[in-house]
Amino acid sequence: ALARRGRGQTSPTSGHSVEDEATDLIALLHQIGPGVFLSGHSYGAHVALAAAAQLPSHVAKLVLYEAPWPHLIPSAFLSTPRDWDAFCGHFFTELLRVPAAEVQALRQSVHWAPILADAPATLHDLRALAAYEFNPEDFAGLPIPTLLQIGAESPRSLYVTDALAAMLPKATIASLPGQAHEAMTTAPELYAE
Repeated sequence: ALARRGRGQTSPTSGHSVEDEATDLIALLHQIGPGVFLSGHSYGAHVALAAAAQLPSHVAKLVLYEAPWPHLIPSAFLSTPRDWDAFCGHFFTELLRVPAAEVQALRQSVHWAPILADAPATLHDLRALAAYEFNPEDFAGLPIPTLLQIGAESPRSLYVTDALAAMLPKATIASLPGQAHEAMTTAPELYAE
């Protein structure tokens, strides 16, 4: 598993781009060799797709979970906040449109502390994503079998899922019932299945 910039024990960077992180991933793909099953979530789905498009010979299958439309990120989310807890709450309720009751439950769970710890890296990702010029047509004809996952409770208009499905010749969509943007955390068995 690749610990992207600012994740795990990887040092954070500021000013990085989706393309920079795709280059990081391509270096790992070269180390592994052909036959990789590549999965990415949210911003990471854009990174995985960009890397796969540049090195399709190494990617056997691709799984992308809710890659967001870059142009939908409001500029208010790109400034460094004074209160990271409030930033995370607004991120889920206003940007991802997760119902407030679910966010409150998340705040009470063991998952909130890692979300808070991850918030500065998420801010850098939002900045990189807002600067990313995503065009679904750039991926037309990508021959990799691709599973496009989306939470059934997620507003589909926030994500590029349907636009990619229209472009990728070997794409299928899987909707995860009862889930939103964090199914790998809230329902890991369902996500893996």
